[in-house]
Amino acid sequence: MVHSRFRNKPWSTRALTLTEVMVATLVLGLVVVGSLQVLIQTRKITEGSIYQNAAITVVQGYMEQIKEAKFTNMPYYKDGNLVAGNTDDPIPGLDNGQRSKAIKTYLNNTDADDEGESTVDYLLISEGNPLLPANITPGGATPNGIEDNFKLIDVNQTLETNDDLRLRLWIWVQDISAPAADATQVRSIKVVYQWKMNANPNSRWFVGSMSTMRSSVPTL
Repeated sequence: MVHSRFRNKPWSTRALTLTEVMVATLVLGLVVVGSLQVLIQTRKITEGSIYQNAAITVVQGYMEQIKEAKFTNMPYYKDGNLVAGNTDDPIPGLDNGQRSKAIKTYLNNTDADDEGESTVDYLLISEGNPLLPANITPGGATPNGIEDNFKLIDVNQTLETNDDLRLRLWIWVQDISAPAADATQVRSIKVVYQWKMNANPNSRWFVGSMSTMRSSVPTL
């Protein structure tokens, strides 16, 4: 008779211990929490990019309006003195003192019904030399002589204003003409802007700048 060295062994039916269940639950919890953190961080990055692009787009829009404005209507500073623009064009909400250093613009904002509403807007220019973004404390107090143009931009088309883009613009328009070399009048335009995502006091302010020039000679 042949005897086999192998014997059939039944499958183990031992149940998981309480310790093993707790360890498995802990590992699963860590995986879920990690995944949620990644999703939340990704959403924050995406949302931040949307607001950043919105801020840059709005500032570029204002810059284009300044470049397209009638040259004689644009106020500027020359040798530290304000040269007023065309003050005959009334701007709602401005007195004569403010109107003398205001550039009339338009702001096309949206609301919850997704209908764009173009409204008369304005930008006040500042005296003195333009500040460098590196020397600005984001969200800090406005220095003396600086006109703080504060704007609320509805990015996500809701009736709430707490989630609107906060935008601050400081604008300098200065005469840089060289009459000894050329009779053409030239103005330098500098915009330093700050933006934050919403009204949350913990939201971070960011700083950027744009520059351009205008001359009395029409250009395409």
